[in-house]
Amino acid sequence: MDENIIVREQELTMQQFDDLLHQHLLPQLYRHKALRLAYGEDAPEGYDLHQGVAWYNNQEMPIQLLGTYSTNDQSFCWAWASPNPMPAPLIQSSLQLKEWFSVNGMKHLVDAGGIPKVDPLRLCAVSAGILNESYVIEILRFTNTIHGCILVSHPEPLPRLTPHPLCRMMQYALQQHLHRHLEPTLSFLQQIGFEVIQNGRHWNANRDDGTITITLDEQDYVSQITPLTQDATGNLQ
Repeated sequence: MDENIIVREQELTMQQFDDLLHQHLLPQLYRHKALRLAYGEDAPEGYDLHQGVAWYNNQEMPIQLLGTYSTNDQSFCWAWASPNPMPAPLIQSSLQLKEWFSVNGMKHLVDAGGIPKVDPLRLCAVSAGILNESYVIEILRFTNTIHGCILVSHPEPLPRLTPHPLCRMMQYALQQHLHRHLEPTLSFLQQIGFEVIQNGRHWNANRDDGTITITLDEQDYVSQITPLTQDATGNLQ
């Protein structure tokens, strides 16, 4: 295949990845934070790849392994291409992604079995977008150097985040330059019960437990997300 064609295919692939990232990253971060709030920061957690389960406190949840990520060279290997054989039920989601790549003209990803120098959060967002799973989490303790992206199912509803932890989570996404587009941000806030109103270069998101202010830069990208809270005297802080 012509080298220029391969480059164009790879650029298209990353654009599709980024589109899915912008659409699904914030909801996944929200769900992760909500799960942490529900069980506590120090809640015991673990996983068993042979049984295909993860647990938080005493609650077990089914998991799907997407693949493994090496922190040494920032490369990702899909579970279907793993040199260590995996049980078919555990890698069903990974096989679905393999089929999606094939159908969408990304055969080079299937042949390679991995994606070099990729952000695991992007892979989590892609898997959430393609497979429409209810939850995606990174498990960071396979070994000292190997990470894994695991899909986790969990019961609804999740506890609702107040503006303070919600803003911290959204600011984290901004700081990592993973999410700056306004439309998905507003859509996400509306999904979790906020009413959004434009105010010049700002947007206010109001809910009964507080208000969030979204500040835009000159290119209409999100540049700041801050909470407005009331102190004991009722004054806004």
